[in-house]
Amino acid sequence: MLKNILDDAVEMLKMYEHRFSANDDSSELMEVNHNAGIKAVKVHPDLFDLIKIGKVHSCAKNSFFKYCYWPNCAKHGE
Repeated sequence: MLKNILDDAVEMLKMYEHRFSANDDSSELMEVNHNAGIKAVKVHPDLFDLIKIGKVHSCAKNSFFKYCYWPNCAKHGE
């Protein structure tokens, strides 16, 4: 039973890594980044919600949190 729980946890972590990783060119997040300003990309609702929350906090007055899509960050040397 414990092995099944651990195996399920490992699979879940792999799924989240593929969805959210900014360090993996094959992740869903990097697909968005690579297509920023080029074309829309359909993403999982979890990723969409995370990006939406990031934008809210990034645009908040006096916020130190900043998000951007990779091509835009690269242009500005970030």
